[in-house]
Amino acid sequence: MHATHTSQWGRALVTSGQETSLKVGPVRLEISRDADTWYYRIVDDSDVTKWRTVIGCDAMTVRPAFPDLPVIIVPTEPVCVLRSALYSFVLPVDPWVQLVAERKGRPPEVVLDIPIARLHRVWFGSSEHGEPAYQAPFDPFAPGESPDGVHISVQIQNSSPSALWFEQIAVRVNELDVGTLDHELVSNPVTIVFKGTDQLSTVNVGSFAAGKKPTVVTPRRVTGGNDLIRKSFVFLRELTG
Repeated sequence: MHATHTSQWGRALVTSGQETSLKVGPVRLEISRDADTWYYRIVDDSDVTKWRTVIGCDAMTVRPAFPDLPVIIVPTEPVCVLRSALYSFVLPVDPWVQLVAERKGRPPEVVLDIPIARLHRVWFGSSEHGEPAYQAPFDPFAPGESPDGVHISVQIQNSSPSALWFEQIAVRVNELDVGTLDHELVSNPVTIVFKGTDQLSTVNVGSFAAGKKPTVVTPRRVTGGNDLIRKSFVFLRELTG
């Protein structure tokens, strides 16, 4: 087969009898087709999967997605947000790769959904009321820098009568959209309002800013209301006391 190469997310431009290759991080996705039958396989540093066949497909799109579980941020040292203060940062999250089969008159179907980076699975919260999640490095970047990944604007607002000390924070990326803006991957802004150690946090998933509205390429995995009440922090006293 004749091979072509692309570094862009989007529609896989493959005609019958051709093959294309897309590299995202350490993962390479190879796609080929023959009439209405499509084939794909995954190649990484240590393994090559068998070719997999998809029948009845008109087109295929490669798109970025957030992980299927929340992401837990663990700062290198405890963080203190004083009362009435705002703490804002941008979190880059490594995207997953989705391969989406498209058919005329039918909704798209995801046939491949894999991470591009090794994930460290953890448990967030108490043994009785916790949930599974992935741990991410705490690496908010300085203005002007643009590390790889989907960029999430996060704001923590301390509306409690005391200082907020925390050692872990949950960002529920599976409830966010992935979009593109100025050749970058971005998501909805997130605001977490802390009300006190004995209360749940209010989590607001915002809309994209007017005038700078990205194009949504991958909708959120979990659909919920914009205002959610969730446990978002593991406090310093919970880990030391």
